[in-house]
Amino acid sequence: MDVLHLDRLGGVYSFLYVLVIVRKLLSMKKRIERL
Repeated sequence: MDVLHLDRLGGVYSFLYVLVIVRKLLSMKKRIERL
């Protein structure tokens, strides 16, 4: 397990984390617009 591979894995995890946050924000926005 070299550093480059570990760094790539970290990038994938941070990307997924950002995706989850964006989806949560979008669902919150839709809920607010519905009110």
